[in-house]
Amino acid sequence: MRACRYGAACLPLLRAESSWVGQYEAGDSNYRRSQANATAILFVDGEHDSDLENVIVFSGKVGVNSTNGANRIQGVHTWNL
Repeated sequence: MRACRYGAACLPLLRAESSWVGQYEAGDSNYRRSQANATAILFVDGEHDSDLENVIVFSGKVGVNSTNGANRIQGVHTWNL
């Protein structure tokens, strides 16, 4: 694991499929959109040729941020961002 320039731990994502991701647990009564500050999936620097399919992002500030090419993103839904 390496440290991202954004201060978080980063792992290269090669494939994510049929997953739910979020900053807060679904149904958390303390969740407020104005307090969200996370990015659920971040493709930066050299991460490319990744496959993201049938993923739901249910909380956070940014669902998917891809700043490079060659990533396949299909069937991704963002709720309550």
